[in-house]
Amino acid sequence: MRAAVIVGLNVHATLAAVLAALPPGLPTFVVDDGSAPPLTAPAGVTLLRHNKNRGYGAARARAIRRPGGGGHADRPGPWGRPVRRGAT
Repeated sequence: MRAAVIVGLNVHATLAAVLAALPPGLPTFVVDDGSAPPLTAPAGVTLLRHNKNRGYGAARARAIRRPGGGGHADRPGPWGRPVRRGAT
């Protein structure tokens, strides 16, 4: 199954725009990695939470290992480039 996994910490101002850019019908998982206040997600988006920041790797692993998630990523890397690109 193809899905979008979005990892965020205090991304309240940008989350809606990121979600709007995704193809319609794509299963989407948002991992809130300890935001204060906690993130909210619209209907149809699965929200997974960490109570405190555990880092990008732990948040990504949380999404991959979610119940019914299949336990693996089709593209294990390189993860750093998209993260750096999205942060600029």
